[in-house]
Amino acid sequence: MMATDQGYIIFIITFSEILTRILLLGYWIMIPFVRLIFIGYYTMRFINIFLLIRTLADFIYLWRQMKNPFMASPPQSFRHCCNIIFHFLKPQLCMANRILIIFVQISFSKKLGFDLYKPFLCPIKPPTSIPSPNNSSMKRIKSLDLARGFTVLMIAPIHTMMVYSKLDIRETLLGKLFAFIAEGPGAQLFMMLMGIFFAMSPPKNFLAVCKRTFYLLLAAYLLNLFKFVFPYTAGFLPNDLLKELQIQNGTAGYGQLILLGDILHFAALAQLVLFSIQRLKNYHIIAIILAAVYCLLSPLFWDLHNGNPVLDYLMQLSGGAPPRIFFPLFPWIVYPLTGLFIGHYFKKGSLQKIFWYIRDIGWILIITSCLIKYSFKMESEQSFYRTYPGDTMIHLGIVLVWISCWEWIQENVKENLFFRVLRFMSRHITTIYITEWIIIFWLLPIFGYQKLDMLQTICCLILTSSLTMIFVFLINPKSKGHSINIE
Repeated sequence: MMATDQGYIIFIITFSEILTRILLLGYWIMIPFVRLIFIGYYTMRFINIFLLIRTLADFIYLWRQMKNPFMASPPQSFRHCCNIIFHFLKPQLCMANRILIIFVQISFSKKLGFDLYKPFLCPIKPPTSIPSPNNSSMKRIKSLDLARGFTVLMIAPIHTMMVYSKLDIRETLLGKLFAFIAEGPGAQLFMMLMGIFFAMSPPKNFLAVCKRTFYLLLAAYLLNLFKFVFPYTAGFLPNDLLKELQIQNGTAGYGQLILLGDILHFAALAQLVLFSIQRLKNYHIIAIILAAVYCLLSPLFWDLHNGNPVLDYLMQLSGGAPPRIFFPLFPWIVYPLTGLFIGHYFKKGSLQKIFWYIRDIGWILIITSCLIKYSFKMESEQSFYRTYPGDTMIHLGIVLVWISCWEWIQENVKENLFFRVLRFMSRHITTIYITEWIIIFWLLPIFGYQKLDMLQTICCLILTSSLTMIFVFLINPKSKGHSINIE
């Protein structure tokens, strides 16, 4: 085992152990007040998460000690294997003690009024003072849940292949399928559904939108912290990845990593844009006109500079390019604006008829844009993240057709377990997105950057997807499989 790999795993073990003990101590201190403040609920969630991280790190350490089957040959003898296992288990007997502590604390919490139904599930989330929305006034469109849930289901496998797999794996059938899902009805679908849900939800005030924007930005920068800065501090980000991201050495590198723009940054800015437009009379007409204008004029907003660092950063969020900004406001704002237009009619008209219109308009956009683009030999897209008008319209058409396909599936296929899984994925999209990125980057020292072949890639797809779902189930209370409330 390489020294850096071993050091990285020991770092995770130590980091998780320290945080677990701090949280346990804090929980015992606050236990008399746990009915008054619900911090204890979240503390228990984080305790379970760090226990899981510690246990996974322990087993990865054992696995690497016994020699990774991807890297080298198996142990030389049965005796050698037994010695390693004994050496591993002896200091880890405290794991039983940790499990017992969790069980005792949750049991004690039950006496304080919490409902306990499984040893490793945390107490039911206490009620807050914020009233829940009036669900009866909010429409449910199951096909939108299914469409978004399917794409969320593919997030971890797609990102795993992007980070771990050799470049030639992307040219295989599986690689091309993942590329279509990611670049066709992928992030564009999420952004259009954001606009649809925004239009169909109850009216929001300015304070609520600002609060939502703040939380999205906070999540974005915390993700950069856990995804990039912590591994970079420990020296475990591969040099090839740092070169690709154009990260400088020293203190400047930390600033570059924390300020990288991702889809959460875009979602935060889009919330403010949607709110500003929805307040206007005939907002749906204004939204679709602006979508058309921004689609055509987006290249004019690219790569603008002012000289002021703060303004330059805002201009980058509006029209920057990878590796600094991955989802600039232009042209990506086209998708939520179009969603705002569609959502307005979802509230008023026949859903089936609207889905027919969506399907037909989608095909018209795809065919017309392809004909114009290739007839006049227009410029092709710079990248997936910054598209010229013709490519933006093609992506928009693909999303519209994709949504109509899921409406057909929902109407013609009976309710089943897979649908319930997709709705769960749709409800927890942000948690899943953040979790899978952190898992993928924290496992980089073990699997390497763009090093794995097809078989190894498939194994890692299963691993990262499974770990993501385990963490999401730990973080979120058990919930029913009904359609989400559009909000």
